[in-house]
Amino acid sequence: MLFSIYSIPNTLLPFFGGACVDRVGSSRSLVSFGFLTLAGQILVSVGGFARSWPIMLAGRFIYGLGGENICVACSTVLNEWFDGG
Repeated sequence: MLFSIYSIPNTLLPFFGGACVDRVGSSRSLVSFGFLTLAGQILVSVGGFARSWPIMLAGRFIYGLGGENICVACSTVLNEWFDGG
């Protein structure tokens, strides 16, 4: 269940994450997606300590919002770094 709630936002969200990276820039996007994953992971741990499935599920969903988009932003950073071969 926890992995499923992580995967739900990642079915379409990387397309919007790519548009965000193009609009805002790769560095800022990478930091903002990193903060989303951090906030989600904090909620998962708080939910674990509180023994609350809804808090853990919300944390995994927020973690999923940033998790795969970090890969999109990292690909853009690598492309900018090694541009021109």
